[in-house]
Amino acid sequence: MTSNSKPQLGDLARDNITGFEGIVTATCAFLNGCERVQLQPKVDADGKPRDGQYFDIEHVEVIQTAVFASYVAPAHRQNKGGYADPPRR
Repeated sequence: MTSNSKPQLGDLARDNITGFEGIVTATCAFLNGCERVQLQPKVDADGKPRDGQYFDIEHVEVIQTAVFASYVAPAHRQNKGGYADPPRR
């Protein structure tokens, strides 16, 4: 366990208050200095996806680093995400 490190995208992490655990899928920083991370849990017993939740970064500990690699956009894409490429006619 590497609880002293700051959670990064793709890390497996746990909120110390609720025990909620999941992969860090998003980070956000507010103007007032508050930083939060979204944890995306595994699917439920029926195989249905569960909702991710945001937590203050100070309360989140890293369980395992780099469990999921960051997304790498295909070479023909200029950015990562957003709208899909327009259809070719």
